[in-house]
Amino acid sequence: MGLLMDRSADLVLTMLAVLKAGGAYVPLHPANPEERRRDILGRSGTTLVLTDRDPAALTGAEGVPVLDPRTLPDPPVDVVLPAVHRDSLAYVMFTSGSTGVPKGVAVTHADITALAADGRFAGGAHERVLFHSPHSFDAATYEVWVPLLNGGSVTVATGDLTTAAIRQAVTDGVTALWITAALFGVLVEEDPECFAGLKEIWTGGDAVPHHAAPHPADPSSGPDPGQRLRAHRDHHLRRQRPADRRGRGGRPGAAGHADGHDVHVHPRTGHPASGAGRCPG
Repeated sequence: MGLLMDRSADLVLTMLAVLKAGGAYVPLHPANPEERRRDILGRSGTTLVLTDRDPAALTGAEGVPVLDPRTLPDPPVDVVLPAVHRDSLAYVMFTSGSTGVPKGVAVTHADITALAADGRFAGGAHERVLFHSPHSFDAATYEVWVPLLNGGSVTVATGDLTTAAIRQAVTDGVTALWITAALFGVLVEEDPECFAGLKEIWTGGDAVPHHAAPHPADPSSGPDPGQRLRAHRDHHLRRQRPADRRGRGGRPGAAGHADGHDVHVHPRTGHPASGAGRCPG
């Protein structure tokens, strides 16, 4: 099922409902042009689109039934849900296509639970996570499923991630968040104290700016969460000498496999690297 919805509690509920019903979803960013939407729906074989927009006015989904999940009737109380296998498909996320045609990445239930079971998310730091990424971005896998599958909760951000939004999230009880390295550097430069109160910040996808390394919370750096579904390396950033503030590659995550599965990470830069065999280290 295609999910063309704004980030909201309804979106999280719809994601859960699709998986509980034995289905799989394809996240669709509302800001994407209709040609990309049409391409993703066609190549993924999507047979139904769920949206919080006017189904009759939706473009880019011709030939595919479109429904607003908020208008659907409640299911029968005695409905029998299908069994879901660990290798069952959970969702298909498409890359940006910046290097060519967008590629669909199939993620199974086992992939998601392996991420959520990673020991680095234990200990209570990720009890309440801020869901601020688009659901079509792989960071949403961490933001939604890591807290929920560990008995925690999700706080849904209604706008862009600003220093004021982070301060409000901390006031609301958020304990951890994921943020891209570039945006992390901007926010630290603008208001480094906005992160005070967070137990952990996870950042990565690029080299962490040197001025962002020392900050009030406990940061970890690694590849994007979607890459962590298969393999990742991470490390905790500490206060370092100015000449030694570039992020290192870190160590493999417990739930991933740094032994040639899909993603390789350069040991010095922390950037994804191509190649076969084991991750260099």
